[in-house]
Amino acid sequence: MFDELYGKKYQLHWASAVIATLNIFKEILIPVLIIFAINIIREGGISGSNLLPLLVTLFIVFVLLIFTGLSSILSWVRFEYWFEEGEIRVEHGIFVRKKRYVPFGRIQSVDSTESVLHRLFGLVKIHIETAGGSGEGEVVLPAVSKSAAVAIEAVIEDGKRRARMKEAPEVIMTGLPFVSMLPILEVEEREEVESQPKVETTFQMKTKELLLLATTSGGIGVILSGVFLFLMQFSEFIPVELIYGQVQTMLKTGIIVVATIVAVVFFIAWILSVAMTYISYYAFTVQKDEENIIITRGLLEKKKVTVPLTRVQGIEVIQNPFRQLIGYETVVLHSAGSVSGDGEKLNLFPLVRSKKREELLTSLFPTMAFPNPEHRLPKHSRPYFRRVHYNWLLPLIAALIYFFPPYGWLSVLLIPLHFAHSAWRHHSASFQVVDKQVILRHRGLLSLYTMYTTRRRVQSSTIRQSIFQERGNVGTLMLKIKSGSWQAEGRVPHMDIADARHIFYQTTPEKK
Repeated sequence: MFDELYGKKYQLHWASAVIATLNIFKEILIPVLIIFAINIIREGGISGSNLLPLLVTLFIVFVLLIFTGLSSILSWVRFEYWFEEGEIRVEHGIFVRKKRYVPFGRIQSVDSTESVLHRLFGLVKIHIETAGGSGEGEVVLPAVSKSAAVAIEAVIEDGKRRARMKEAPEVIMTGLPFVSMLPILEVEEREEVESQPKVETTFQMKTKELLLLATTSGGIGVILSGVFLFLMQFSEFIPVELIYGQVQTMLKTGIIVVATIVAVVFFIAWILSVAMTYISYYAFTVQKDEENIIITRGLLEKKKVTVPLTRVQGIEVIQNPFRQLIGYETVVLHSAGSVSGDGEKLNLFPLVRSKKREELLTSLFPTMAFPNPEHRLPKHSRPYFRRVHYNWLLPLIAALIYFFPPYGWLSVLLIPLHFAHSAWRHHSASFQVVDKQVILRHRGLLSLYTMYTTRRRVQSSTIRQSIFQERGNVGTLMLKIKSGSWQAEGRVPHMDIADARHIFYQTTPEKK
């Protein structure tokens, strides 16, 4: 039913040129204008001395805008994609033609993104991912209509099923997830397939949970570091001497003023963090069909990420102390191949009740179990949780006592806190082997991490044992699985060496 779509070449939507121009203007030209504006402010406004540089800057910006516009138009004209011989083929480039041919059988998923500009024109950005791909996408179609996006996905799905039929002729094609043929691809006849794949909504984040996620996201550090990095880019244009003088003046006025300013800065950063998290995870939904997990989210920029069930390597549950106290946690999905999610980690449930976690995960992965690991560490491993921090704790206390007398003696309170924290980490660590599954749990500085995976998904197993651990018959077990372009790690520190070796041999390639 898709044969008439093969061989004909298609172009992107004309608005892709406009979107590309605006993106370049945002990324390149706006910083130039910011730098010039800072210089104008430093010199006390526009005067005869800086009028000529202002006009030159505006002329350069105008020329660059014209150049980027023409370049974007030529890129749009020279961008073509089509379907042929079991492949999606893309050719683009103004002066140097770049070609990329991707067989349907290698395609892992077809994801989409809708930025504010895309939504303004009713368009979608398509990311075609392959099993071994990395980065943004093996094939990227910057701007196509929504109807064309649906048709592209249907053609690719048809091609993938045909590829599987050639490899395994006994497989029967059922449940073709195809929609009607679409005007954008200039197909007049419309057909509908009676058997549609069953898509179930497994999880949908409520407004209450979204607000709780936003207020406890901890993104304040990201905001402050981002501001710092931004300022570092313009360090030469920032009046450092003036700012330093103002800081000295404020310090003389008293610690209360300084503390108030710091508190205001952190409060503003927290508000921005809440807003960014709310916008990013708005309308977060997890759906499942026969072969894939489909995740959609976003208010201003809508994203859809498709993860084939066969590519899932493991599930990681993360609990920070505050969320653990109120009975919530975050569930991260680790998948082989690149994902168009948040970096290399893809939040399956950004925030979910701990009581519902096992039920929800079992509905997505019925062949796996998700209990809390039962086997805790022996008592003789407890001292090793304390020793690991002595190499930095004792020198730190000594330095504080020496350089900040007499208040430095307060740092001695770090010792009982360290003992309490070590006991907490020892109590939190646990593990369990369930049939062909391995469950590892450990606590970092504060958050609790639990990794669920199967033995056949483990890429490498490692037992790390120092001379001190060897004397106490303990060791640290680390299992690594594929996660995006990198690896994720599950670990249990200072566990009994016999238990560590048992899991190690169970997850080595010859034992899987």
